[in-house]
Amino acid sequence: MDRNRKWVPGFGAVLLTLLSHMTSALEVPLDPKVLEGLPQPPTITLQSPKDYIFDPRENIVIHCEAKGKPHPSFSWTRNGTHFDEEKDPKVLMKPSSGTLVIDISGEKAEAYEGTYQCVAHNEHGTAVSNSIVIRQSRSPLWSKERNEAIVVQMGVSLVLQCRPPAGLPPPVIFWMDNNFQRLQLDKRVSQALNGDLYFSNVLPEDTRSDYICYARFPHTQTIQQKQPISVTVLDKSPEGERRPGFMTPFGATSTEMVLRGETLELECIADGLPTPEISWQKDGGELPSTRTSFYNFKRTLKVSEVNEADGGDYRCTATNNLGTAFHIIKVTVKAAPFWVSAPRNLILAPNETGILTCRVNGEPKPKISWFVNGVPIENAPEDHSRKVDDDTVILSNVQSGSSFGSPIPTITWFKDSQTSVKNGDPYVIHENGTLDIHVAQPLNSGKYTCIATNSLGIKENHVFLEVKEPTRILMQPEYKVVQRGMSAVFECKVKHDPSLIPTMTWLKDNTEVSKDERFQVDVDSLTITDVEDEDEGTYTCIMNTTLDQDSASAMLTVVEATPTPAIVYESPDAPTDLELTDQTARSVQLTWTPGNEHNSPTE
Repeated sequence: MDRNRKWVPGFGAVLLTLLSHMTSALEVPLDPKVLEGLPQPPTITLQSPKDYIFDPRENIVIHCEAKGKPHPSFSWTRNGTHFDEEKDPKVLMKPSSGTLVIDISGEKAEAYEGTYQCVAHNEHGTAVSNSIVIRQSRSPLWSKERNEAIVVQMGVSLVLQCRPPAGLPPPVIFWMDNNFQRLQLDKRVSQALNGDLYFSNVLPEDTRSDYICYARFPHTQTIQQKQPISVTVLDKSPEGERRPGFMTPFGATSTEMVLRGETLELECIADGLPTPEISWQKDGGELPSTRTSFYNFKRTLKVSEVNEADGGDYRCTATNNLGTAFHIIKVTVKAAPFWVSAPRNLILAPNETGILTCRVNGEPKPKISWFVNGVPIENAPEDHSRKVDDDTVILSNVQSGSSFGSPIPTITWFKDSQTSVKNGDPYVIHENGTLDIHVAQPLNSGKYTCIATNSLGIKENHVFLEVKEPTRILMQPEYKVVQRGMSAVFECKVKHDPSLIPTMTWLKDNTEVSKDERFQVDVDSLTITDVEDEDEGTYTCIMNTTLDQDSASAMLTVVEATPTPAIVYESPDAPTDLELTDQTARSVQLTWTPGNEHNSPTE
């Protein structure tokens, strides 16, 4: 090893801007020039998604890129065994890359389905990609069937089943008639998440012979249709009014499981006469306003980016003038393994000790496995300097034949080049030299200097810290109940750091409000004129600055307009001083003094 080689932080300056009341960490990175000179094992930098569904009309492209010094070579496995791309003229590996391009024109595409894994290797180590499952998109035909004509009494509930073929990925479902016109959906007639068509109660106008379910397969851009269904509604002995009941889900309770980070979709469709209204509540808590939206005339509830707190009992309520029905959906949130603290690369000098930490969470609790150069650590060559303790690997007194090293430097911090920064509120100095500032305040702004000293020299680095006031919504929009045709005004007053540029955005059901002349966005308000039923939903104001943001939401409910009472006018008084003059055989002149009209126009 070169004994005169030394490491100290490179000279430079960094500008760091933070919000007041936040915890900050000032960490001086290793000099990039030092990193450039180090030999490095491979690191995967780009790879295809774990589940890759390909279009059989296009080439298969499986990405794999990696960095390392020297630059790594690449190889692949398929279904756990070596995949020799050179023996297949249809397969090409890009130069200086591990990316595979498979030409499937004129071939049976399914022959290339399987589980692929990329391996990047150089003399210092091996990196492997995720296991990538390659599957062909499929749009199977609808099974042959004969639909019996349906005859029902007016007022009863009805379900028309779609039952599309199981495509890969699943198809998009919609209902149309013989003229390719989409069937009108409303509070009475709705399409369920599985594609079935539900009638809370049928009317004579529902009679038709061409209810057709269509399935569109996204990857192949093909559309298939089910045989038409004929429905006849009889109105001779109509069904009487009845209280609500649930068509789906069945029973008093049901269960639903969702993965952390995904979107929760809950559905309640009720029958009854008159048509029931649907509402949602979360027992023992509130629905997360910024992540909750309603669809299909409130029959469908969606919660985006689910977390563990979203688990619990969701109550769906169906109401009409004859009564109320409830259904409880018990939601369980599971979690695929996710990083709490991902391992970070280590650069160690000989005889130094380092720790690799792999903190993960999930539901159920994940099992942690360690690999060395793509080999399970229990099968790797024995290394007495290595100790594995569940989520931690401790490397003690590491040794290497030719490696970068230095005497470990002592780190000292100064503020504004004068005041020495010591451990104590709000500062915490870690063993690696990182400076933490807990609950940063404007008075913590300034120039911070990090000085690294060892027996071979001294270097310093500077960090300029600016602490800004956080953006806060002072007046949140409030829940509104507005008559159809009237105006709704949501106010959203915000405070922000004056040095930051603010931008206000309004969302309706998590989508930016449409550029419609009825929607007027001012500095701190949103005005909706001539309100329509479609305007009902959750409105969110988001104030963004170049550094942070804050948001708040409120619901808009649209109700029927109240009829304006007729104006009753008082009869006008009779005229006075009536005088007849200039009488001739064919004409006469009348003059008079008008009486009080009492605001009643005289006609």
